[in-house]
Amino acid sequence: MDTNLEKKVLSYSGFKLEFSEDLVPLEFLGMRHIKFLKKVSSPRHGYPRAWKEISKESKGANGKDRID
Repeated sequence: MDTNLEKKVLSYSGFKLEFSEDLVPLEFLGMRHIKFLKKVSSPRHGYPRAWKEISKESKGANGKDRID
């Protein structure tokens, strides 16, 4: 995962990554780790957007108009 993106998402949520611990015994399941977060502020509030914009982004990402 991109560390800059991770920091950005966590900061918007009001958290900071303290440290990460790898779980070696569970590596057979894929990459496994625990992240310890520290609450540093209140979450930032999002900005209101028109449903038309949200719908367009959703369709562009998913490639369809509805869930089958």
